[in-house]
Amino acid sequence: MPRRGVKLDSNLVKIKLEEITVPEWARRIYRDYLEESVMNRGVIVPIVVARVPNGRRNKYILVDGHGRYLMAKKRGDEYIYARIVPVEKEEDALLLAIELEFTRRPWSVQYTYEVIQELLKRGFDKKKIAEILHISRTTLYRYLWLSEMPEELLELFFSEALPLRAAEYIKKTLDAIEKSDISEDEKQKAKSELIQNIMRRPHDYERICLATQKAIKWLEETAKELAQAKKQREETEKPLEEARQLVERLEEAERKLEEELKTAEEAVERAKGAVSLVPASEIRVPETVEEKPVEAKPEEKEEKEEEKEEKEGKPEWVCKLEEMLKATGLNIRVIWLSTSNEVMISYSTEGHNYFTVVAKTPLQLRDEVRSLLYTLQDVLNVLNEYFGSQTE
Repeated sequence: MPRRGVKLDSNLVKIKLEEITVPEWARRIYRDYLEESVMNRGVIVPIVVARVPNGRRNKYILVDGHGRYLMAKKRGDEYIYARIVPVEKEEDALLLAIELEFTRRPWSVQYTYEVIQELLKRGFDKKKIAEILHISRTTLYRYLWLSEMPEELLELFFSEALPLRAAEYIKKTLDAIEKSDISEDEKQKAKSELIQNIMRRPHDYERICLATQKAIKWLEETAKELAQAKKQREETEKPLEEARQLVERLEEAERKLEEELKTAEEAVERAKGAVSLVPASEIRVPETVEEKPVEAKPEEKEEKEEEKEEKEGKPEWVCKLEEMLKATGLNIRVIWLSTSNEVMISYSTEGHNYFTVVAKTPLQLRDEVRSLLYTLQDVLNVLNEYFGSQTE
């Protein structure tokens, strides 16, 4: 890096204007008096040019005197007087320009920002840049934060309507907005309001930033409370929904029970029309049943009858019973189970089976049917008691 007080060549050199390269970082300051002086007298104070090796030919980079260079071109001069400073690379030319600028008026915020960006582009680290520009790391970071500023606020910094220290407040506020848990729409709205408020009152930037940070914090807390309330509502609604479903299932079960009771009542009414039922209290069942005397060796006789019945098919009493029941017109079926020597009587209609009785002998069948009648009578009494006048 060229040092302060670097010795320039004592002899002036006339150099073609077209051979001089004007870098992007050249400081551009327009002075009215400079144009008048150069137009009338030509360039009096020589410009400073850095000579950089570039193969067989050297490259000349303008270091100081950008305004004089432009006025000379405007005047139509082909040559200009310049002092030549030999450097090893283009970065040294930039550092030389920075040293020369330190002897002039204070740098503007915009020029300092542009120089820092140029140094970063050429690979200088932040610590080295702070040393070159003789600024603190805090000041350097404030300049770096300008690259994150919205375009509207950047213009306020360049015009110095906003002080450089405002970059720290604005950067902190923008980060708080971006890292918050609020929605993207709310973030964009908060940023837009922050920029508009600062543009209206740039001198009030500190209070605006603090108020915005406080508002963001309040929005976050409100969002959390809303989320928690939503979660609690969902937790409350879940058992209510389960209870609602349970009630629906109970109502469905009650409806089915009512249908079944109605079907049972209709069955009883049909049974009453087919069989004359009397109250159970009026029925007298004899303790003993008189039967005809059995002849000697009943077992042998019964075995012979069973063998005969198996050969001939249904027993005679079963056939007679089937004819008698058929004459009633009721849908009562009589089925002979030859494998078990049993008779089965069932009553069914419209796909519903209302009763089935199985017995081996006529006496047993009579007892089973009688027991069924007692049971149906009891059911009828219960239904009459439950439904009251509805059955009438």
